[in-house]
Amino acid sequence: MPQAKSLHQELTALRQRVAEQEQQLAQTQQQLTACQCLHADETLLLYKYAVESSSDAIGLADGQGRHLYQNTAFARLFECDRPEDFYAAGGMPARFVNPEIAGEMLQTIINGASWASEVEMQSCKGRRFQAWARANGIRDESGRLLGLIKTISDITARKQAEEALRVSQARFAGIVEIANDAIISLDSSQRITWFNKGAEKIFGYRAAEVLGQPLSLLLPERFAASHCHHVSNFAQSGQRSRQMGQRREIFGRRKDGTEFPAEASISHLEIGGEIIFTAILRDISARIATEAALAQSNALLRSVIESTTDAIFVKDLQSRYVLVNSTKLELLGKYETETIGKTTEEIYGFEVAHSLIEVDRRIIAKGVGETVEETIADKNGGKRTLLTTKSPWRNLEGDVVGVVGIARDISDRKRQEESLRLMVEGTAAKTGEEFFRSCVRCLAEVLQVRYALISEFIDPSRSRVRTLAFWTGDGFADNVKLAIAESPCNKVIRDRLCRYPNSLPALCPAAGIVADMGAKSYLGIAVADTEGNVLGNLCVLDNKPMQGNSPVEELILRIFAARAGAEIERQRAEEALREQARLSSFRVQVDSILACSDRLQNMLQQCTQAIVEHFDAAFARIWTLNQAENVLELQASAGMYTHIDGVHSRIPVGMYKIGAIAAEKQPHLTNSVLEDPRVSNKEWAKREGMVAFAGYPLMVEDAIVGVVALFARDRLSESVLEAISLVANEIAIGIKRKQAELALQASEAQLRQQTQHLEQTLRELQRTQSQLIQSEKMSSLGQLVAGVAHEINNPVSFIYGNLIHADDYTKNLIQIIHLYQKHYPQPVAEIQTEAEEMELEFLLEDLPKLLTSMKVGAERIQQIVLSLRTFSRMDEAQIKEVNIHDGIDSTLTILQNRLKAKPNRPEIEVIKDYGNLPLVECYAGQLNQVFMNILCNAIDALEESYKSPPSIPPTRREDREKSSFVMGHGKEERSPIPTIRIRTQLIQPNQVIIKIADNGTGMTETVRQRLFDPFFTTKPVGKGTGMGLSISYQIITERHGGSLHCISAPGEGAEFLIQIPLKQ
Repeated sequence: MPQAKSLHQELTALRQRVAEQEQQLAQTQQQLTACQCLHADETLLLYKYAVESSSDAIGLADGQGRHLYQNTAFARLFECDRPEDFYAAGGMPARFVNPEIAGEMLQTIINGASWASEVEMQSCKGRRFQAWARANGIRDESGRLLGLIKTISDITARKQAEEALRVSQARFAGIVEIANDAIISLDSSQRITWFNKGAEKIFGYRAAEVLGQPLSLLLPERFAASHCHHVSNFAQSGQRSRQMGQRREIFGRRKDGTEFPAEASISHLEIGGEIIFTAILRDISARIATEAALAQSNALLRSVIESTTDAIFVKDLQSRYVLVNSTKLELLGKYETETIGKTTEEIYGFEVAHSLIEVDRRIIAKGVGETVEETIADKNGGKRTLLTTKSPWRNLEGDVVGVVGIARDISDRKRQEESLRLMVEGTAAKTGEEFFRSCVRCLAEVLQVRYALISEFIDPSRSRVRTLAFWTGDGFADNVKLAIAESPCNKVIRDRLCRYPNSLPALCPAAGIVADMGAKSYLGIAVADTEGNVLGNLCVLDNKPMQGNSPVEELILRIFAARAGAEIERQRAEEALREQARLSSFRVQVDSILACSDRLQNMLQQCTQAIVEHFDAAFARIWTLNQAENVLELQASAGMYTHIDGVHSRIPVGMYKIGAIAAEKQPHLTNSVLEDPRVSNKEWAKREGMVAFAGYPLMVEDAIVGVVALFARDRLSESVLEAISLVANEIAIGIKRKQAELALQASEAQLRQQTQHLEQTLRELQRTQSQLIQSEKMSSLGQLVAGVAHEINNPVSFIYGNLIHADDYTKNLIQIIHLYQKHYPQPVAEIQTEAEEMELEFLLEDLPKLLTSMKVGAERIQQIVLSLRTFSRMDEAQIKEVNIHDGIDSTLTILQNRLKAKPNRPEIEVIKDYGNLPLVECYAGQLNQVFMNILCNAIDALEESYKSPPSIPPTRREDREKSSFVMGHGKEERSPIPTIRIRTQLIQPNQVIIKIADNGTGMTETVRQRLFDPFFTTKPVGKGTGMGLSISYQIITERHGGSLHCISAPGEGAEFLIQIPLKQ
């Protein structure tokens, strides 16, 4: 019994000790877990902001499938900004085009496995795309599914996505998977006396299998002896226990023989002289695997951050750098140890840091990211421009704890933009030599090279060029002609672009200009026209090596090569126009000479002089054929030789180059005199600098009459040769014509005079015919109008005259009725009934009104008839004093229908500003015709201006009066109301002026100058004859001795000024 009691006490003490150890272990475990969680949370928070910059879409859902988190790439990929909206749209299952895949994914996760597959998905807005999708479950220590993490990558980044998925799985598995601790008790001989459930789980043994067994059963053989020794030493050390912080790493061995790393704490208790050891052991395989995976994840994340060419950095609230990548360090020229923990001001200095920190503070205060351009100093002290995107860095609680930034160096782009801006500003408004000089100088300054030049080819073989501008670093060199064989420019012709970054003399040893300049490097580009034909080249050279391959330099060259090509093409077009004008002038001059010269020799001398002047020839000569002697006789010579009595004055046909031209009847042309076998005196040609020769036979109907020839010190273009050929024919004809000219001069003069007279007669006849037609038309119209007016006037007069009597009779009848009603207020029943049926009271009231209305209508008809008679003026065919205002009013009455509002325009308002005019002597009918023509044209112009939808006109009369145009200084201000203003005025004692103005579309100066020409019209075919204003002009100027002018400009309407004498 005492022994049993003692054992019971020992057991009780042991249990108490175990409980204390378990409590101590639990507390220590909680502390460790809290530390680990805190560290993991901080790490996850940092990674979260790094993940936000990832191009992969990452989302997180809880165990019930509710979508909790998504990064920016996820929102962009699925076109849904908020997690709750994504969940409301059906969540991840609804994003699979094949719904069965969602069930497969969920079942895989429930079974404890990760899921990955290449699938077709769709965004929340229905956009479909192929994706490599992965999903992984998040479980607690009991294995319960806590959530789901989903990663979706673009198919083109499948390998990175698979690696990211693997790293993500390892990282989250290490965070959420926690093993249970093993608690093992040993006796003094280190045999196992206690083995809890955690130990069973860790080692794979049941407690019954290990109780009484030595501790070495659970240890690898290589550690068994040393571990037993350490346990014994611990018992003798006097220490009661080793806390969690004193653990040392050991390895355990499972029942299946596998080993695993572990952490252990040990304590000992002596009871009844017996030492009892208690060990608390934790399998840290998962943690080590997690740490390894985390290290690998960190390495991968770091690799991604380091692989980008953008600078990435993270700063805390104190503007201290927490994270920087190598690109940022390279930009700063610093090591990581010199940057991490340093503030922005310590890195950049106060002046630069101030603007950077202002942006950081704004982002931290607002919690919203920004993209800004920032200027910093690089490691060499140079200014660099960065396009920086900064976002707030938040902790798990959502509080902003710093700034995350991604910066891209755009200094080259800014330099390119600035360079292009300076170059464009420097050359935009310049042309010709000024442009070429500005271009090469700007190129040299922007590209920081010594030499720059533009050249164009000067021969068809493209073997020689002429510089258009040549910048040498100190100034402009004189333009020169160069052979480009064996030079870099020759390669430009083939390849369109040539670059020699260095060693230029060795690569082009035969290029003399390269050696003369001492150039070491070259960059050239072809200058082409709009059709791609190479015109020359644009190049830069330097006496130091250039950058190997700079797209900025090439882009600048391409831009200005295109501009230079356009300028050369423009110059050539202008030169071609000048050449054409010169040739046209030459031909006109030759034609004039041939037509006007009275003597043959004078004519030929003037022709040679014209050839020398127009083609810059050294000299030109013309020979004529003496058929009797078959000899060419020199008749004219101009230029450096003017005599005609030298050795070349008589050349037999067939001898020398001139005689050969006559004998062969073929031209002889060359731009290489020194290489021409027909040029006998080469020394003379070389001494005088002769380059080109052109000789043409002068022929009429295949019969030779002479030879024209010239020498020139410059090449003769095709157009010049063609012009000389044409002129040669004309000179030949002129020579032939001169032989018969004297006999025909008198008859030609007479014929010319008769021709001119006939032409004048024809013009007069045409004009008279058109006037007669128009006069006949107006006469017929006048007769018709007068006849109609007369026919209408008779019945209207009859009606109007009878209306007076009808009105009197009606009044009398009504008076009698009223008397009857007064004296016989109670008529018989039959009369009363008849009065009620015919509504007698209404008839008595309405009948006077009806007669009044008929009288007004008859008066209106009389006014219209009067206007027609006034317009026709058939009774006033001769000069007579009339009231001009009546003629204008009658014309307006006839045109009243055209003045009314139409569907596409409002009513035309006519403003009459009549002066106090006396009666004017005139042909009233013809003057009315002038008014009709001008007013019709004004109405046409106003209708033309309203073909497009008009603006809404003012409704009040005051507004219409304000908006209508006002006359002043010969111009009218446009109005949205179509308006015609007619003004009459006595400007002199014997002069009357009538101004008719409209606010229509107006006309150009060209149209205005031809306005009164016969048959000139701007109206479509069938709308006008072009004779109205011409006849009006003759009526005013010839019939009335007055003047008719028009003042107009596009968009300013038109005003016609008619001025006639008061007395004829």
